Amino acid sequence: MYDLRLMLYDRGIHSQCLSDVMIELHTSLSRACRDVGLGDQLSTRHLLHCAELCNQQLDLGVATETALADAALDVYVRSMHDRSVAKVTKCLFSLLFLLLNRFIHSNHI
Repeated sequence: MYDLRLMLYDRGIHSQCLSDVMIELHTSLSRACRDVGLGDQLSTRHLLHCAELCNQQLDLGVATETALADAALDVYVRSMHDRSVAKVTKCLFSLLFLLLNRFIHSNHI
């Protein structure tokens, strides 16, 4: 986990709480894809791309929650070429983001 945090830090995600949320979201989506038989569709590359997009939006002054949601949707849903993967990740993303949004608000990132 420390290695992932360090990689996210290198991509501009300096908040430990935000990096934890991003890692949890990625891990949960990856696990869920494997559980429904889609294999290892998501890699660390997806997490790092999400961090880069999120950081770009944060640099533009976008609110943290919005930046994370937009970046995650772009990486985990909109960029999926396999429709079944996109459909599953969209459903899972919606549920997970609601839970993670509560975590963000409770930790004030």
